[in-house]
Amino acid sequence: MLSGKRIRGCVALGLLGVVAAPPSYAAVDEIIVTAQRREQRLEDVPVAVTSISGDMLSKSLISNVEDIGKLAPSVSFREGQDTRGSSINIRGVGTAVYSAAVEPSVSVVVDGVVLQRQEQGFGDLIDIDRIEVLRGPQSTLFGKGASAGVINIVSKRPSKEMEAVFEATVAELNEYNGRATVSGPLGANAGFRVTASVTDRDGYIHNFYDGRDVNGAFYYGARALFDVKPNDWLKLTFIGDYARRENECCQWVGKKYTSPLLISLIAPATAGKESRTTNSNARIFNDSEQFGGSVEANADLGSSTLTSITAYRRWNLESNSDIDETPTSDLNPVVGETNFNLNEGETDFYQLTQELRLNSNGSGPIEYVVGGFMSYLFQERIFERRTVSCTGAPVGASCPGIGLTYTPRSGFFRTEVETVHYSGFGQLDWHATDKLTLFGGGRLQYEEMKVHSTRPGLPLPAYPGDTVIPNLGPLDAYFNLHDVGWSARAGAQYAFSDTMKGYISYGRGYKGPATDVTLNATPADVKRAVDPETSNAYEIGLKARFFDRRLSVDLAAFWVDYDDFQAQAFSTADNRFIVQNAGSVRTRGIEADIQAKPTDEWLIFGGFTFANARIVNFPAGQCYLADPDCVGTNRKPLDGGQLPNAPEWKVSVGSRYERPLFNLGVNGFVQANYSWQDDIVFDLNQNPDTSQKAYGLLDLSFGVGDPSGAYRVTFFVKNALNEHYATWLLQDFLQTTTVNINQLVPKDADRFVGATVQLRF
Repeated sequence: MLSGKRIRGCVALGLLGVVAAPPSYAAVDEIIVTAQRREQRLEDVPVAVTSISGDMLSKSLISNVEDIGKLAPSVSFREGQDTRGSSINIRGVGTAVYSAAVEPSVSVVVDGVVLQRQEQGFGDLIDIDRIEVLRGPQSTLFGKGASAGVINIVSKRPSKEMEAVFEATVAELNEYNGRATVSGPLGANAGFRVTASVTDRDGYIHNFYDGRDVNGAFYYGARALFDVKPNDWLKLTFIGDYARRENECCQWVGKKYTSPLLISLIAPATAGKESRTTNSNARIFNDSEQFGGSVEANADLGSSTLTSITAYRRWNLESNSDIDETPTSDLNPVVGETNFNLNEGETDFYQLTQELRLNSNGSGPIEYVVGGFMSYLFQERIFERRTVSCTGAPVGASCPGIGLTYTPRSGFFRTEVETVHYSGFGQLDWHATDKLTLFGGGRLQYEEMKVHSTRPGLPLPAYPGDTVIPNLGPLDAYFNLHDVGWSARAGAQYAFSDTMKGYISYGRGYKGPATDVTLNATPADVKRAVDPETSNAYEIGLKARFFDRRLSVDLAAFWVDYDDFQAQAFSTADNRFIVQNAGSVRTRGIEADIQAKPTDEWLIFGGFTFANARIVNFPAGQCYLADPDCVGTNRKPLDGGQLPNAPEWKVSVGSRYERPLFNLGVNGFVQANYSWQDDIVFDLNQNPDTSQKAYGLLDLSFGVGDPSGAYRVTFFVKNALNEHYATWLLQDFLQTTTVNINQLVPKDADRFVGATVQLRF
């Protein structure tokens, strides 16, 4: 029997077929991608890749990387309390850690520049030409890491004629967004494109402590791009960008509390599945700033093109969280509750990257890509924490002045991480016959990491009597590690016809070594190398076009085994997160991207991913609170457990219908996007209280526009079915003797409406 939630999902899917269509037909637009570091038709690329055009992003009201999973079902996003704790998963695999010395399994690439940390890629999508989601290990051609996949973001290039585009959005909760783009030629051999955007949004979590609404956001950014062609064989592209985010977030709220003390302390806020209230006295913020620039040079050498990309990027984050979520103060704590108002840190890093590659030109029997890549990363992390608690009776009484023990504790931590990376790579495609192409390639890389972590062992100077956090003495640890790794890819592609091609491939992924550098780390932790993460991927795919290209179907079946998977788990024994090699994990399944254009007016698009992402061998995993498998110990085997934030089934489907409205000289349109995902668990230790049931999100929009594109007015409803969901569930850090589950909730976990106006000149 179908549950109510599944019935609503079926109804939502049915809404997509309500539109009527006349019997004329039109081909699906041809899609060009750079999944193999050169421009190719999507159907010719023997890689599992989802391509989302900038136009589709705009029409689907997707404005940030965090939401692309609504259009690319292989992608899942997990929000953290600050940007560093957020993560992207592809096919159920990703990296969510706090240590500054761990690189991501999913790499983000923007205009050919590999970002060293995935948090650099979170934020507003400004004037995007397309996003390519490359699924599975991509370590051969895309820089470093990428043992699970790549998010490749490509900006729009200068237009051939002068144009200006202005867009404004207004939505509930006082959300305002504005964007402006100016583009055009600069003489006969140059062009420019300049884009700026700003977003301001009120909070949606009500804080009873001061009456304000938190989890609001304010951010702005700009990008400038210039193309110059000084002669017939050389083209130069200069890109510079800046972005600033000032977010009063991310405040979690209670989902399930069983501690009477915690329930009484947060009142009148309440815990519950759909809670949107808190009672917290400490300031929360999550402010980031980043900027950078790149120079890309393409020299046409006749039989080949030489490409150089030189880039510099800087990123800074300052954040603080109110971990205890209560109105108790440092000078007046409550017996039985640890006050945890200061959990503040700053991360600052910069990166230099240089890529040089040679691509063959033409369509001869052999095509190749060969090159080298170098990167330098310097990262500094400063962090401070203060906790205050008191012991004795009666429970619930204030501590100072009643003869109870008042225990303030504090600590300060600083770490520097310096990473140098060199690699050489190449791939060759041999068109053995008109139908058969054999391909193979590899990457050899060397990486060296230097770490220096210090913890003075002195209290923070704010309150008299502060002492060092228990069991954390002074720390001054140096650690150097280096590694030589390799990745590879090989396979064959066969053209069954002009419109149907199949491929089979093997790929080996690699992600470099790491170490645990956090406030709670011991000298042994800092000097304990977390081994490199490697993967072996097997894939078979089919890309077909039917009915005169009115229907495109891309299918892939995959099996990926990861060894020495790098993960973070919460240890209830010493109340801290630990970075470790989580043994072996495996993801396997099938996926599809489908697009149909029955008529000029009607477009249908969607896809699904079935990814069984499981732990294969992890004999010494962490236990959760009251874990029935951990009687008398804090360790248990996690074999067979589900990877965090890894739904087995994820489906996205959409439909857009647009046609002239009578004789009014305007087009009317309606669009529906529906995404659904299966049950997930957020904790590696398989805590059932951190599991989330399946849910689906339906976004609807309609409006009118000029047939030539001069203007478009869109009215929208986000989460039209008002489905609640969380982006993170976790056991409370402090009340560890009872089950108390917190959750992070995004704005679109509640239905809201808005409107967008776009003008083009």
